Amino acid sequence: TVPRDADVSILVSLGPPSPTFVMPYLVGLNAESAKDRLQAYGIQFTTPQVAPTPGVQPDTVLGQNPGPGMPLHRTDLVQLTVSQP
Repeated sequence: TVPRDADVSILVSLGPPSPTFVMPYLVGLNAESAKDRLQAYGIQFTTPQVAPTPGVQPDTVLGQNPGPGMPLHRTDLVQLTVSQP
């Protein structure tokens, strides 16, 4: 029992830490394959940016942010840049 006027400290947990993933290398994949790979881990992504790229198959991933090998949490957003004819 705690005396009525005693100070009490309370520690509140925010829950378990968010799992961390390693950002996969997506450059060269088509956009759908890259999105499927991200969705398999429950990772969110933004609408891809497009870059005019003559001679490259349309919807090919040209860049990604964060870069490959970077730590990634499920709450992070991934930005892809894809080719457009």
